[in-house]
Amino acid sequence: MSKISIIGAAGTVGSSFGYHLAVQAIADEIVYVDIPSKHSFTVGQAEDTNHALAYHSDTNVT
Repeated sequence: MSKISIIGAAGTVGSSFGYHLAVQAIADEIVYVDIPSKHSFTVGQAEDTNHALAYHSDTNVT
């Protein structure tokens, strides 16, 4: 089981990179991390990515 953490995932570059990794199924799990003041936005980005991956990959994004 492999896990990748993306620091700065609340931004467009970090979340786009995470989506790209997830579509290619490079890891079993991808974790989005950012500063505490952007916590809710980071969680939203992870949920959006999971919804977009429903039929593309088994990668879990948190």
